[in-house]
Amino acid sequence: MQKLVREYLNELGRKQKKRRQFTVVAVLFAVLVVGSVIWGLAKVGIATTGEPRCGREEHQHTEGCYSSVLSCGLEESSGHQHTEDCWQTAEPVLVCGLEESEEHTHTEECWQTAEPALVCGQEEYAGHTHTDGCYTEQLACGTEEHQHTEECYIDKSADVEDASVWNAQYENIEWENAWGKDLVTAAKLQLDYKESAANYTVAEDGSHKGYTRYGQFNGDPYADWDASFVNFCMYYAGLKTSQMFPDEKDTAEWYDKFVKDDEGKKIVYLTAPEGYELQEGDIVFLKKENEETEFQMGIVSSYNKEDKEKNEFKVIEGNSGNQVKENTYKIDDEHIFEYLKIGEMEKAYKESQKQPEPEQPEQPAEDVQEPEEEPVIELSTEVDGVTITLFGPESSFEAGKEYTIQAEKVEDEEVLATVEEAVEKVAEEKEKKVENFQPYDIKLLADGEEVQPLGPVSVKFSGQEVVEAVENEKTEVSVIHVDENTGKATDMEAAPTEEKEVVIETEHFSVY
Repeated sequence: MQKLVREYLNELGRKQKKRRQFTVVAVLFAVLVVGSVIWGLAKVGIATTGEPRCGREEHQHTEGCYSSVLSCGLEESSGHQHTEDCWQTAEPVLVCGLEESEEHTHTEECWQTAEPALVCGQEEYAGHTHTDGCYTEQLACGTEEHQHTEECYIDKSADVEDASVWNAQYENIEWENAWGKDLVTAAKLQLDYKESAANYTVAEDGSHKGYTRYGQFNGDPYADWDASFVNFCMYYAGLKTSQMFPDEKDTAEWYDKFVKDDEGKKIVYLTAPEGYELQEGDIVFLKKENEETEFQMGIVSSYNKEDKEKNEFKVIEGNSGNQVKENTYKIDDEHIFEYLKIGEMEKAYKESQKQPEPEQPEQPAEDVQEPEEEPVIELSTEVDGVTITLFGPESSFEAGKEYTIQAEKVEDEEVLATVEEAVEKVAEEKEKKVENFQPYDIKLLADGEEVQPLGPVSVKFSGQEVVEAVENEKTEVSVIHVDENTGKATDMEAAPTEEKEVVIETEHFSVY
């Protein structure tokens, strides 16, 4: 029995030791797991240079960020477990009833050993000792975990421009009033401009969409910008005033809006490449695979039709390798889709602006009558004592529409600041000093919708305030048109009349 008790106690000791060994192994395993996670996170870090701009500290939780918190809900106490010392084994008792002699020798069957007796005087019961399972890990470092990504290094202020930068590029250009040549002139001034490498967004496919002045001009600084580049050049070359071109920033949408007239017929100014003789300033539409956009557009900058051997032409393109470039193409290049004939559009527009001469009926000399004058449409409105009157020939207005004029003083502080800067610049060029100015936002409405006249009209400013300004011999009265999109100012060469009124001629309404 004593042997059995010892074996029981030894087995109990082995189990306790095994539990302790298991606990140590579990702890070591936890350390190994943490170590492997740290290595894995370091392995996928991005290769980015410069200082991060996210404003956050890069931090990864390690063992030092955690503290153990007792979570079992039990109090530790000491219980009692019987050990070998708690038992006493009685001496064996002879039970065979014989004395040992030559005839009888005591064997194991002659003795009887009593059951071990408990001598410690305590009852065995289970207490509670805290183990690793009684604790949970709690974050204690107080720092949010953050790993710098590519987004952390983007500088949203880098390379940003405004209209004053663009206006300065063109302020000394002598335009030829020829659409094709002026468009190429505007485009050549943009050569080598590059998309920002520091200021960009990351697209879903992981590609960078950098800031450009052309996207900024067109309302989306990070858009694909070959169409926006063409819009930009058309604006500064003066083609946009014709209202014949869309403002779309996507080439496919630009083409779709232009390609058909209101009746769904294909516009005659578009032509397939076969058999067409290129002109300077024409727009070329290209279809290219494996580019940011498959449908692209550019401005034809030169074509030497005499050089039949090369048979090449050059195109200035935006967003070509993320910059403005002049590329060379063969006349029969498979990527050429269609051309837009800028020269023919200019001719058609300028013809439409000519006032038709009234037909003279053939009559005997004595019966010749003076031709009737074309009816004049006149519209007026008053703003704080200043009367603004619009008048022009009936041909400058679309028939069947009810026209009204609307005017109001500009009070928006941001617009006022832009106007003041533009007015000061005009005054500086005239070597004058600005004494006072008042901007008016003038709109022409047809059936309640804002429109522009079909041809030139006159605008007259009158009233006591105007009369006093004209009568002041020390002042010069001017009317200046300010483009609210770019801040560009144009002196309208106002002409005071004998009635002390000021009259200008215009084809466009916005801020004066």
